[in-house]
Amino acid sequence: ALYHDAGNPCLSHLAEHFLRELTGKDGESFLEEMLDGSETAEALGDMGIHTGRLVRLVTGNEKPLSDVLHGSLDVDNLDNVNRYRAATRTKSPAFDAQAIADAFRFTPAGWVLRAEAKQETEKWKVARAAVYAEIYESPHLAPAMMVYRALEIAFLRNEIRREFFLLDDSGAVAHLAERTNPKSAALIERALRWDWYHEVIGQSWTDPPERVRELSKSWKSRNAAAETIVRALELPEEAVCVYIGKGRDKRKIHLPFVSEDGRVTSDEDDDAPIYRLKVYLPREHMHAHERARNAIRSFLE
Repeated sequence: ALYHDAGNPCLSHLAEHFLRELTGKDGESFLEEMLDGSETAEALGDMGIHTGRLVRLVTGNEKPLSDVLHGSLDVDNLDNVNRYRAATRTKSPAFDAQAIADAFRFTPAGWVLRAEAKQETEKWKVARAAVYAEIYESPHLAPAMMVYRALEIAFLRNEIRREFFLLDDSGAVAHLAERTNPKSAALIERALRWDWYHEVIGQSWTDPPERVRELSKSWKSRNAAAETIVRALELPEEAVCVYIGKGRDKRKIHLPFVSEDGRVTSDEDDDAPIYRLKVYLPREHMHAHERARNAIRSFLE
């Protein structure tokens, strides 16, 4: 559980699209490279823990044990949600993470949850949805997408190499500011002084048009949408940031709940994701928001 997110590259999910494009690995399977030749791998070996098995656990390929780390209710997420909830002061019910973790049971049929924990898991789902909704809104997403756009522009200029993903967050930001093109550097500099772009378009769907559903499958759609606005408004490339994606708000628990008398129930809630499209412009170009809307409308058609 402690190593579940250790393979995440610098800037976490912001950089994961580019990590996958360059290496074919994601924030879970990249753990293998993070551990390769490290002091951590040596220490794990001394304890009899093979790093290959650890990677299989994290990536969900060591079933059935890995289902507690790579499933519908990952044990590491019990900690994450409460920490994010406290950090963002999100108004949502507190839940007892320890009680949920204690409810896991391994049976001949696989993992189950004790039914007594169902009330706490419901609170966890509400808290998770509230936390992620907060992350996708202002002011949090605006600076994130500025950093993402800086990385995107640098990546498309072949300025990002595998070594970049091994940096920590501070090192990655410094790299983008000091060792890439002026457009990426300008975005980073502006984000660091909190001169954040403003949301001019914000749409969300639980049942999106097919075009939006398809666009959400590729990171390249964000750049394509941004470039559409850049051309239509005759703006600098770095003046437009776009988010198109499928949200992580909702999570349905697929493990069965089992009561003391052996009765089995399941989570009946809908886990349809929320799809979002957001466009950000700097304050000096806010006057062009209507033209930006028209450009995006054409792009979606």
